Amino acid sequence: MPFIRTITLISSFTISVTSFSKSPDSLIDVGHPIPSSEQATSQSSTNQDYFGELQDLFQDSGPTTMEEILGWWSGRCYTPNNILVAGLLVGSHRAIEEHGPMFPPRYEDKFLIAETVHDNNLPADYFDNLSEVRKMELELHINDHLLGNVTEASTRDGSLYTERNNAPYQYRLRKSGEYFLSEATAVDTPEHGPTATRVFRYCYFFKKIR
Repeated sequence: MPFIRTITLISSFTISVTSFSKSPDSLIDVGHPIPSSEQATSQSSTNQDYFGELQDLFQDSGPTTMEEILGWWSGRCYTPNNILVAGLLVGSHRAIEEHGPMFPPRYEDKFLIAETVHDNNLPADYFDNLSEVRKMELELHINDHLLGNVTEASTRDGSLYTERNNAPYQYRLRKSGEYFLSEATAVDTPEHGPTATRVFRYCYFFKKIR
């Protein structure tokens, strides 16, 4: 498998090539639950339950592979309250140890799901048509900061699976037709009571942009 340098991000914003006032880390996020106070005031303006529809589709979907997801894929992500943000799936296969011609390099396979920061009011199609300049800026941020925050991809229960190293978040990836579907869960450990797992995001990805 060829070496591919890829990245994932989470925030979307319209940028000017001549003016870039905000750093990438302030505009992207690696999918975390939106606080309940924001959920209460930012629900979808329609009555359609996009989150529920993606949940049903995810349960009925089949497995995918790292080979299929390599690169960058633009999509849409929804919270349980149907808040919509732009999403980006990044599949990465890169060498992490190089020992010269006597020994084969060691590669790692990872995937990231990033989305636009909810309160930046960026368009849902932000990642669909990124400029080459913006892609380069995001790639640096992803390779330098985001890929190190997730575990190597594995297969669990018919899904590609990864975890955040610095937060109790888990991500599962499947395929339905031409779409890649993701489920993000958080593990809550309250001071009193049992540990609980809840789904805080469903996404689907449909356009390869890199």
